[in-house]
Amino acid sequence: MMGELLNEIPGSYFFKDLQLIGGSSPLEQTYHVERKTGSPLLLTLSPCKEYERKKAEFRFLKRLYSHGIPMSRPEGFGKSKNGKFLYFLSEEIEGAPSNQVIPSLTTARQYQLGYSAGQILAKIHELSPPTSFDWKEYFGQIIDDTLSAYERCGKHLEQEKLFLGLAEKIPLEIEQRPIRVLHGDFQPKNLIITAHQTVAVTGFSHQIGDPWCDFCSLPMSYNLSIPFAAGQIDGYFAGKQIPSPFFETIAFYLALDTLSAFAWASVQGIQEMEAVQNNALILCEWYQNFENLIPNWY
Repeated sequence: MMGELLNEIPGSYFFKDLQLIGGSSPLEQTYHVERKTGSPLLLTLSPCKEYERKKAEFRFLKRLYSHGIPMSRPEGFGKSKNGKFLYFLSEEIEGAPSNQVIPSLTTARQYQLGYSAGQILAKIHELSPPTSFDWKEYFGQIIDDTLSAYERCGKHLEQEKLFLGLAEKIPLEIEQRPIRVLHGDFQPKNLIITAHQTVAVTGFSHQIGDPWCDFCSLPMSYNLSIPFAAGQIDGYFAGKQIPSPFFETIAFYLALDTLSAFAWASVQGIQEMEAVQNNALILCEWYQNFENLIPNWY
C-alpha cells in the first residue's frame, strides 16, 4: 500500500524510508522521509480540494526561503500522478524546538539565541505582501469582534476592567502601522535550535498585518526564559532606538489577545479558562496593572 502511494509522487524513487509522524488535521498526513542521498524530508499529503491554499502556502514559503530566512527549504508541491491527493515536500530541519533546549543553556547563551530570533523576525518583516488592505478598517473589525465575543461569553476575567480599559483605548499609531508579511505564531516551539546552535524558524501561518502583532507570542518566550524574551526585542531592533509607540502597541495587542483567548476558553472548559487567567495575572505584573507599559522585566 505504501509503495503504491509513493509511486504516485514524483521523485519518490530516491526515498528510502517513510515514517508517519502526524498531521495538522484529520485530512492531512505528514511523514518523515529518509532519502537514499541527501538530507531528510517532510512529506505532507492533503486532499485535492486544498490545492489553491497549499499552492499559495508553497509560494509563500519559497519567497521567505529566497529572502534568506533560516528555515526548511520547500522542495516540491503538486498533485499525485493519479490526481487523487496533493503532496508537499520540504527539507527537514535537524534540531530541537527552543523550549526543549533553552532551559539547559547559560543565561548569556539564552539571550544570544533570543537576539538571533529577533533578527530573523525583523528580516521576515522586511517583506511586503503581494496585496495590501486598509489595516485601520480591518483591525477595527477585529477589535469589535473580540469585544463582542468577550461580552457574549458570559464569564469574566478577574482583571476585566484593566483589560477592557486598555483594549478600548486604541493607540493612534496603529492607524499608521505598515502592513508586512508575518510569521503568525512566533513562539518557542516554532524556533528550532539546530545542531550548529543557530536558530531556524518553522510553523509559519501565512498571515499579513502589522509586524508588531508577531510579538503577541512574547509571553511564551518570557515563560521559557526572560533573557531569551529580552533578546528577541533587542535583536529585532538590532541596536537601534526602540520606537516610543512600540511597548504601548504591544501592550494593547496583548490585552486584546487575552480577551479573545478568554472568550475562546469559556467554551472549552475550566482548565483552559484558568490558563488564560494565569497569563492575565502575569501581564498585570509585567505592566504594574497597566500603569507602566514597559514590561518590568525588560
